[in-house]
Amino acid sequence: MHTPAGTSTKTVLHYAQEVQSGKFRQYDYGTRDNWKFYNQSSPPEYNLSLITAPVELYYAKNDWLATPKDVEEFYLKLKNRIGKYLVKLPQFNHLDFLWAKDVKTLVYDELIDRIKQFSPPLSEKKETLKVTSKWYSDIKGEYSHEKYPHEVRRNFQGLKR
Repeated sequence: MHTPAGTSTKTVLHYAQEVQSGKFRQYDYGTRDNWKFYNQSSPPEYNLSLITAPVELYYAKNDWLATPKDVEEFYLKLKNRIGKYLVKLPQFNHLDFLWAKDVKTLVYDELIDRIKQFSPPLSEKKETLKVTSKWYSDIKGEYSHEKYPHEVRRNFQGLKR
């Protein structure tokens, strides 16, 4: 098994930068290129206050990539936090969220129950589907910033590139 499979070198380097700096911030290109990308010498920290969706975090004590301490610090920075779920198996680790043979009973069943609690009634879902379908057809067809200027600003706010 090759781990981390399916990720880029840049992603691994970015994670290493965050561990080394102790900060949750964007990729560090070096002082010169940071000026090009961010208009400042160091990468900006992620503005977690912009996350407005309800967030519940799932974590494990044996996760070497997201320790319980890191999860707690991240959780407290979120505005709309709704809960944390500690996986009951002490040996559970980061890769087990994908590959554990018992992940369904340890995580996924609980996750699906929580999603159902926050799902709109079926009548609202049908309306959302209509809107989403129209939006998708517009994107495929004649989508432009002139037609939907406020959606473009809202959906791409904060993107520098």
